[in-house]
Amino acid sequence: MPSPPRPPSGPRNPSRGSDTGSSQASSSAFSRGVMMKLTELYADRCWVCSSAFPHACHVIGQEDRQASLWQDLGLMNFALGSEANAIPLCAQCHGHYDNALDPHLLIMPTDLNFFVEYELEDSERRRVAAGTGDTKRRVPSAEMYRQHLINKGDIGADSIGGLYIPVFLKQYMFVGVDPSLARTMLHTFTVPKSWHGPPVAMLRRALLVLGSPRQNVLSRETLDILDRLRKLYFLEEEENPPQDRLEQPPKKNNMLIPKKRSVDQSHTDTQPPSPKRRRDLQDSDGHTQDSQAMTYCPYVNAVVHAHWSLGPETSANDAISRFAPLLRQYPT
Repeated sequence: MPSPPRPPSGPRNPSRGSDTGSSQASSSAFSRGVMMKLTELYADRCWVCSSAFPHACHVIGQEDRQASLWQDLGLMNFALGSEANAIPLCAQCHGHYDNALDPHLLIMPTDLNFFVEYELEDSERRRVAAGTGDTKRRVPSAEMYRQHLINKGDIGADSIGGLYIPVFLKQYMFVGVDPSLARTMLHTFTVPKSWHGPPVAMLRRALLVLGSPRQNVLSRETLDILDRLRKLYFLEEEENPPQDRLEQPPKKNNMLIPKKRSVDQSHTDTQPPSPKRRRDLQDSDGHTQDSQAMTYCPYVNAVVHAHWSLGPETSANDAISRFAPLLRQYPT
């Protein structure tokens, strides 16, 4: 008896989360109203590659641990679950965009200099207003960026937002295709297009490239502008800097630097510590307890008591006797 026919597969549910290992919340985190708004603006197509049935993707992830810091600095003034933080991306683009530790896809404003100039002007405004007026930081809104590009003649008055460009830090679209042909085909997806949301959301993502070894995809000029914007946002000069900032690491302690011995000092009358002395200096796990042994710890930014597993007074026989059981258990 023939098996019953399989039911036809319907279109993928756009509210389903990405199956590509996305670190962000799924599309269902957005309200139905937000998802309908995205469908209205983008005709149910991926913003990057125009594939059908996209996910509603968070530009700034709901689990982004820096989101509160950006808000405290006056850089964010929108809810992460609102349409201002949403963009339609297909499952493939969504997964590569959400790879926070090693992003393969960025979406950047086309006119980065606009944000540098705006921050410089606003920084001067805050300086003048210090103590007498509103010193809260202001950042360009979606409408301000859109109007700026309209005035430049880059977009028409009917545009839904400012211009942005997808940047492929890793070529994932045409795997297995000849590299030269893949670059030509990929170029069709790098045409600037409009997005409706606040540009600072995309800048949050764009600044991640400064810590990525994939940044060589971008021009030196673009990287310099991003780096300058990062410094303007986060390294602003203050008259009274917070006292809880880490100080500069202390100068090297000369006592920690072994002195070179001359030839006639290669032999010394000083006897090495006895086995009993070495046992007295060590815990049961072999860590030294010598109160005179000090070392610099970069994690606490201080010179602290040393806790060596194999300190400078440990002999080769001590090391062998301690680790011989491990060598027998895990032979090379």
